[in-house]
Amino acid sequence: MTTVVKSLAKISYAASHPQVQLPELPEEIWVKILRMACGIGRLEETPKLLSFPKSLPPKLLRKNMRFQRRIILVCKAWYRIARPFLYEEIAVLDQSKLHKLLDILNQTSLGSYTKRIDVFFSTYLPPADKEDRYMVEFTAILRCLPNLRVLVYDPGDPLVHIPASLRTEISRLPDLKVLSASGAFSFAWDDNCVVATNRSLRTATFPLIPCLFPPNQMLWTEAVVNRILPNLSQIYVRDFLPSAFHARYVSGSLPSVTSLLIFKDANHSLSKLPCFYSIFPRLQYIGLQTTFKAFLREEDVLHQITEFRIVLPDSVHTFGMSFNGRRARYSQYRQVCDILDSMRADGLKVIRFEEQTAEHIINKKSVSALFDELCRKKGWRMEVGDMYV
Repeated sequence: MTTVVKSLAKISYAASHPQVQLPELPEEIWVKILRMACGIGRLEETPKLLSFPKSLPPKLLRKNMRFQRRIILVCKAWYRIARPFLYEEIAVLDQSKLHKLLDILNQTSLGSYTKRIDVFFSTYLPPADKEDRYMVEFTAILRCLPNLRVLVYDPGDPLVHIPASLRTEISRLPDLKVLSASGAFSFAWDDNCVVATNRSLRTATFPLIPCLFPPNQMLWTEAVVNRILPNLSQIYVRDFLPSAFHARYVSGSLPSVTSLLIFKDANHSLSKLPCFYSIFPRLQYIGLQTTFKAFLREEDVLHQITEFRIVLPDSVHTFGMSFNGRRARYSQYRQVCDILDSMRADGLKVIRFEEQTAEHIINKKSVSALFDELCRKKGWRMEVGDMYV
């Protein structure tokens, strides 16, 4: 009886809710509608000079994928229309899923749509006595992505071994513009890597500056970088190295690099910035990712050393700032303005704030007035934009 009642209920519901007739729109309009519904923006052919596509947390990626799946499986027409842009960006959240993805790419042409892939390895110990099958699968997947522009690779362990085969496969990607990888990625190159030259790569977020890490093993030299990444223009630097270290180990420069994003914590002082200028003599943009607490530590230095101030080279026309964490108080914003006011930056024209920071400044009239006054005094222009180089 219950089954009959349920069946009758379904018939009644269907009768009162006739099938929706979708409007006949040009396919390019449906593409825009479905892109917007799925929350998938268009990945540019060449990533913007002052932007870097930041990876979403794995938990949010999973949520987004479930939502997108519900939308595109409404009907065959929607799936056909959405398929090209749905596979523009692929996220692998666990290395055990690489085999399944490789099977799909080997059996279809979906890999030709892909412009970005994010691969997250959970922490594991690769086999010491035999070939790592996950690396083999990862390398094989890259062969199926001829139009890849952005590669984000997080191996879980920053010191995991990067085989030469992966380095070689990456160098064969003709349109790769952005490479984000662990610190150990630098060890995948050496002075004999002439065949690994990648002329398309513009942005890197793995260490390019020499350091003794691990012990007795130097990272690649500037000469190697200039040869295998001749068109590199944007890099991310996480560590400030002492000037004595630079004087001893850095013998050349990377003249192709014009944009630099720096992470600053409480242990780093911006008085060390000039150490970078000999390595990157043609900088035009410096972006700073920090917290209010770490940045305001600079004011303590100002009080102790009266002649200290942040110094930017004359070639830098844009200085970007992104503050992580909760919004600041008025007194903290005033301290930020005092530090910027004392900065020596003769060529500076633009102060660029990350969107959330800019929103906090604009929405508080007293704070907004502080920065308006500073910009008028210095002849700067304030902009809102992405900090990621």
